[in-house]
Amino acid sequence: AAGAEVEAILAETSETAPLEASAETAVETVAEQASAPEAETAVEETPAEEASAEEASAEETAVEETSLDEYPVLDKPVFMPIPSAIFDTVDFTNPKRDGYALATGVAGLDASFGMSDELAEELTAVVYAGAQGGEIVKIGVDCLSANFEPYSYVNVKILRRLGLIPESASAIAVVDHGTVDKPLMVEAAEFSPVAVKMLTLAGGRAVRLA
Repeated sequence: AAGAEVEAILAETSETAPLEASAETAVETVAEQASAPEAETAVEETPAEEASAEEASAEETAVEETSLDEYPVLDKPVFMPIPSAIFDTVDFTNPKRDGYALATGVAGLDASFGMSDELAEELTAVVYAGAQGGEIVKIGVDCLSANFEPYSYVNVKILRRLGLIPESASAIAVVDHGTVDKPLMVEAAEFSPVAVKMLTLAGGRAVRLA
């Protein structure tokens, strides 16, 4: 009888062992299947995160472009005389500009049709100042027109001192924006072609650093 019970237990064990093994295999399989979608999801989320990062970067760029509308304005415009070193080589008057009607309130569209790109480039004075490194900040022509008196001289150091650009800026790029209503002599690392036309048609000069 005892032998029969042992044989029955062994038989029962042999029957349940494959079932237990099968159950363990099933649990492992389910676990693998459950973890597999998570891995796939993680892989799929990476491009989405990259896309969102690109969108955020694009939004920041858009903010930087539209920030030209929010330029600082001083309590009253200031007058900055032309340094003698500049005045010896660049003057407001230029015979090549003769025949052009100087105007106040020159907008970008008016300047685009009022002067050719070739003449604008020819009328841009060039001052050799060595390599210009560091951060270049964009500034609109209208910001300069609002903050300086007629016949003022403007450069990056003056703009930094007046708080019109960040202290970290080492150079400026003047872009066509709004209108200019007075003659200004502006020294910058870069100019948009239309900005040169706007300054010139208002009686001013663009001085590009090289």
